[in-house]
Amino acid sequence: VSNAPPTLIYGGTASVVTGGRLVIRPTGALSDNGAISSVVVQSRGNFTGTLAVDSAGEVTVTNAAPSGVHNLTIRATDNCGASTDATIRLVVNTLPTITTAGVVVRQAGSPGSSSVIATVRDAETPAGNLLVTVAGLDQAGGVEISGLVNNNGTVTANITAACTAPSGTIAFTIQVSDGIETATAPVSISVSSNTQPSRSYSGGQVG
Repeated sequence: VSNAPPTLIYGGTASVVTGGRLVIRPTGALSDNGAISSVVVQSRGNFTGTLAVDSAGEVTVTNAAPSGVHNLTIRATDNCGASTDATIRLVVNTLPTITTAGVVVRQAGSPGSSSVIATVRDAETPAGNLLVTVAGLDQAGGVEISGLVNNNGTVTANITAACTAPSGTIAFTIQVSDGIETATAPVSISVSSNTQPSRSYSGGQVG
């Protein structure tokens, strides 16, 4: 009976943030009809981080870089010299960034209006394709944030303060996602009190 090469398989795509650490395990146990003599990193492409593989085929990634897609090849060789190459598709992803635009001011009871609340960026994903949402409730303390729009990285929202909204500052958390990783930032809304209507009359004469 001829010698069969080792069985080594990695499934799907593994993802890690730039500079991060990740452990990648085979989808099944590394096996052979004889004995495994070595498991090594055969190819790392342009991956510049640190790769280590143990005798079970478990790969440890540290200091992941640069950002992008990397095809790593792990080679298992048995005691008769037969070998198997297994490929790992590794995505190194930079976290998206979100920068808030400062405090938004609203007066209680005034009509809602649109304001720029943040800018978002990402190294791999076009700014306009990033998903921006409110992380949690979109209404708090009589203040509502709605209609978020990401226009090529500039995020606007319609913000309304109800008549009952108390004076002070309310913070909403907004979240940006590139489809793999997310980042959050607080948006502060300063509410001033609703003013009473005023009306004056000039002196009249009854004749």
